[in-house]
Amino acid sequence: MNSITVGITGPSGAGKTTVTDFFKNHGFKVIDADLIAKKNLKNKACIIKELSKAFGNNILSSECEIVPNKLASIAFSSHDAVLTLNKITHPFIINEIKKELESYKKDGEKVILDVPLLFETKLNLLCDVTLCVIADKKLRLKRILSRDNINVESALRRFSIQPEDNFYKKQADIILENNRDEKYLNATLCEIISKLTEPYNGKKNFKNNI
Repeated sequence: MNSITVGITGPSGAGKTTVTDFFKNHGFKVIDADLIAKKNLKNKACIIKELSKAFGNNILSSECEIVPNKLASIAFSSHDAVLTLNKITHPFIINEIKKELESYKKDGEKVILDVPLLFETKLNLLCDVTLCVIADKKLRLKRILSRDNINVESALRRFSIQPEDNFYKKQADIILENNRDEKYLNATLCEIISKLTEPYNGKKNFKNNI
């Protein structure tokens, strides 16, 4: 089939990683914005300098490297702090994403673009189809408490600076509610992939068709 780019997004704890891994196991190449961000935080001296200037030297290790947990505790403490973090890091992340995507598309690959702020960064414009993974807030809370080893207060603070489900429902081509078991999720993803890989795929005949 021809190259296709599927943008995946959604709030914390909804299950984006599980969905992305499923696509990966079915032949899709993955561009992970969070992974690119971590590489930039580790390797880009200019980013480290700007972040320490904005959030203080307490976010640095003794080797003058960013300590992710320390950065997160400050950067996700308020909406303004998140905006500052994004202003510093996004230009580098977006540039890397565009370079990777261009390379994959030249090779005719099927690509998953896993970006938490897909619509906010306008990276959805690079996608043929957008998919949002959502889930009930109580279930999301349970998942991230187990996954990230943080307390309830920190998790709820993270929720408070993320969009509500309606934000995604108004913009995404596909809404995937990940509230049931793995068997149901896998069956739904198989159906989505089947439709995506039909001879003609696109928003006109795919939107809200799952």
